[in-house]
Amino acid sequence: MIETVMAGIEPDEVDTYSPDSLLDITCNHCLKNPQSFCNINSLGLPSQIRPGVYIPLEIAEKLVNAYYKNYKSGNLFLSLFCDTNASRLQRVCLQGCQSVSEEGLKAVCQQDLVELDISETHFEPSCLSHLQHLKPTLQSLNLHGCDNLMNSATAYQFQFTNLRVLDIGQTSLKQHQLHQLIKPLLNLTSIDLSEVVSDGDLTFLDSVLNQLRSLVLFDCKLTLQSFHYLCQFKALRHLDISQDSSYHVKTFPNVVPMLLQKLQTLVSLDVSGTDLLFPEKAMEVGDCKGTKCNINAFKDFNRKLEFLGLLDTDVCEEPNLPAVKVSGGANENQILISLKVYMSRCPFISKSLDNLFDIVRGTHLQRPSLAVTTMITIIKERLEQRICDEVMEIAWSTLWNVTDETSENCKMFLDGDGMQLFLSCLSIFKETPELLRNMMGLMGNVAEVEVLRPQLVKYTNVFSDLLDNRSDGIEVSYNAAGVISHIAFDGAAAWNVEYPSRQEVLSKMVKAIESWDLQSNRNINYRSFEPILRLLTCYHTPPVQHWSVWALANLCTVLPERYCALLKKEGGCEILHDIVVSQQPLLYPRIKELAQITLDKVSYADEHEVFME
Repeated sequence: MIETVMAGIEPDEVDTYSPDSLLDITCNHCLKNPQSFCNINSLGLPSQIRPGVYIPLEIAEKLVNAYYKNYKSGNLFLSLFCDTNASRLQRVCLQGCQSVSEEGLKAVCQQDLVELDISETHFEPSCLSHLQHLKPTLQSLNLHGCDNLMNSATAYQFQFTNLRVLDIGQTSLKQHQLHQLIKPLLNLTSIDLSEVVSDGDLTFLDSVLNQLRSLVLFDCKLTLQSFHYLCQFKALRHLDISQDSSYHVKTFPNVVPMLLQKLQTLVSLDVSGTDLLFPEKAMEVGDCKGTKCNINAFKDFNRKLEFLGLLDTDVCEEPNLPAVKVSGGANENQILISLKVYMSRCPFISKSLDNLFDIVRGTHLQRPSLAVTTMITIIKERLEQRICDEVMEIAWSTLWNVTDETSENCKMFLDGDGMQLFLSCLSIFKETPELLRNMMGLMGNVAEVEVLRPQLVKYTNVFSDLLDNRSDGIEVSYNAAGVISHIAFDGAAAWNVEYPSRQEVLSKMVKAIESWDLQSNRNINYRSFEPILRLLTCYHTPPVQHWSVWALANLCTVLPERYCALLKKEGGCEILHDIVVSQQPLLYPRIKELAQITLDKVSYADEHEVFME
């Protein structure tokens, strides 16, 4: 629930990366070595927890949730924890684990679970019978997207009298089903009904009207009568009526001020993607009282909300909004809050990433470290779900931009387990050229930072393999060669891996460079040539010069109006001239040839006044 998420958000907070705890190390060891706590059968698979071994709650939950977070498969591991004399579980997350069947769910339901998340799974209706064991203990149940399971649910099967938190979003339940399911939930305080309500009728909530504290109606079709009904929820603290499809909620004047007036306990309101505030004219400047907001809906609102959701609305640009935290797209602070709050909503994340990307390209971020950690979190979430979508691609693209010539952000990326994220994405989404291009652009930025390059050396085999990649024209191969060139610049002593050998990789790189078309159009934007110009002086390793001079020749050939003047301004012509006249014995003719081509392009641009308009 967003109310829960909001409690942990501080706009100025900077996530830090600490070493793995002893618990993490222990659990990782057990997952890699199941024989340490399990008997192994004749097939080499764990069959049961060893006699005499008891796995306490904290470790058991860590093992189960980490296993299914990373592997999302199989019933076997769950079946190890069906014996309550050998282990104890209270909180289990099987989100998106499509291969866990009824057998696995039955096993875990032998435990006295307090929280269970089986969202985005495809359990058959017969699985509901196994949840009956949890009636006395279950307090939180996430069935988001479990349409197949929920369509057969009955009131009897759903009598979880201690249930407090329920998510049945993205299910196609009818009114009579909703009435039957919710009526027995005597202690329910929080419910997510995203995309469930299609007719504006909310009366199925009558039985929890006086106790509900959090209500999510994201992308539900609401009417004016719906909003009048919502005014009766006197205990409500969080209300989400945001929309991805704004036609679901018509423009109703005075709805927001009515809700704010009637719901005195409300501390969080989300109207993102709606026109509920848009048509209300701002007050004249003369009517604005000091720090009062100019929006009529807030004219008589004399307190501040903890959270106000205004993403994809024009209202987010207004000053003095009556909330401590605001999601939106007006500034960096609003965007970063949006990225944290809407982590599970792909459309909202896409909008927020687009907004952040515009800021990154147009100016410097005020809190780049928070942007880096947020992007890393988004990438980890997508990896866990095995999803490569627009959100994933934009997250890597944002990291590429925010690490450009910024060593602190490059270090933060590596400290945040960035290389493992890179390798995992490379392995799982190898057929996605746009993603690979963005990731390799980021790797190029990291390789430009001298103190970070030793961390890249052990991955030279990966970069060497990418020299042959043509999935996105020359971009992936080009950036792989750039990373290798920066590593090789540090000398033979810095190449502290036996395989592949330095000479082998450099020879392969030269072959790749010579396979590129000098007329290739580029999907790249250099603000400065300084990192490339530094490599031009690497006379001890000419292949490094080869890559850097090819890069300049290509850019000054295909985009002379942009790059010829930049090269001249930064003193590159003098370095290229030194190469042309050099008598260094290791320097081979092709490097001099490319240097001369580049100088000729600059001269031509000068003579014909080629420059950016």
